[in-house]
Amino acid sequence: GWRIGWGVASGNRRIMEDYLKAVNKLLRARLCANHPEQYAIAPALQGDQSHLEDMKARLVRRRDLTVQMLNAVDGISCVKPEGAFYAFPRLHIEDSDWDFVRALIRETGVVVVPGGGFGQRPGRQHFRVVFLPPEEILERAYDQIGRFLKTYLGA
Repeated sequence: GWRIGWGVASGNRRIMEDYLKAVNKLLRARLCANHPEQYAIAPALQGDQSHLEDMKARLVRRRDLTVQMLNAVDGISCVKPEGAFYAFPRLHIEDSDWDFVRALIRETGVVVVPGGGFGQRPGRQHFRVVFLPPEEILERAYDQIGRFLKTYLGA
């Protein structure tokens, strides 16, 4: 993607010197941003920010729709995200989240990501869903997830 970021280190410079050298070496070798992104940072941060309120409002609506629709599905519970554009709903099923996601994608074409890839404790079935698409697309996807889960559970 077009992501870019930065970090700030604080503390005793003498104590952190070797650590900072290693971090900077890693940054130069593996994590360097491409040039167009670097030139875009200042205008993006210093330019017109008026579009952000509209985008934030759309994301809040999509988040709330996500939480509402997924919590309405028997076998899924979803905690409201407070600072992300994705949710991490829990599946209340016996099978692994990996098995569920593979079957969901194969049967419906709805793509979510197994939660097991995010370092959760084994046996805690979750999946990650991004709520950036328009509401109509999210509604269709969540309807398909709900119908699929009924079939998947044999209900």
